[in-house]
Amino acid sequence: MNSFRSEYLKFIYNKWLLLTVLATIILVPLFVIFLHETPSYITENYVLTQILESFYLGQAGIIIITILFIGQEFNGSTLRSSLLANPTRWKFFFIKLIVILSISILVWSLVAFCTICVVYTFYGLLIPLHIYTLALRIILVSIGLILICFSLVLITRSIVVPMGMSLSFLLGLGQMLLQFSDTFLYFPIISTMNSFFMIENQSYIPYTIGIAIQFLWGILLLSFSILLFRKRIVR
Repeated sequence: MNSFRSEYLKFIYNKWLLLTVLATIILVPLFVIFLHETPSYITENYVLTQILESFYLGQAGIIIITILFIGQEFNGSTLRSSLLANPTRWKFFFIKLIVILSISILVWSLVAFCTICVVYTFYGLLIPLHIYTLALRIILVSIGLILICFSLVLITRSIVVPMGMSLSFLLGLGQMLLQFSDTFLYFPIISTMNSFFMIENQSYIPYTIGIAIQFLWGILLLSFSILLFRKRIVR
């Protein structure tokens, strides 16, 4: 329990992590009303579509939170100190993973709650069940994404490389690469695109298969990063 407490405190005491969490919780619900010009006639389907678009952008917050959280271990001698406090590497590894997963679930839950409030305030629609159902789907998407980002930081021992790769794919690079080959449909983030449509887009993989593919990427990268982490010499 002390190990978990220590990791949660590391998170809380990092101002950049807290700012990213607050920005995600505040901005993602606001995207619902500001992403597009509001039509004269508001339907439930329109609002849910806006919510999914906002949740898609909200993945950027989860990416940043995950990468900063594990990446702070590679600042100076932080990792060495952490391993001295918790010498069992696999235990240290999974404690950090569980902590970031639990925090991300909390963040999405708060985003969903704030979205319910925004939708009711601006559109007069009270649809909490629909919004929490969508949030649950996106949590499943995010778990795979967290595994991937977490692993990339451990593999590269860098914050910049995983951040650049992940955010680029999220914000347009993946769509550009699809113009060259359909193989990129099976890459992380792109494979889960249908999770963010009310009606599945035939150009992408069905969302259930896409989530499974992203999980598979996460498990493979996690396994590789565990092997590297166990053998790594920390000075």
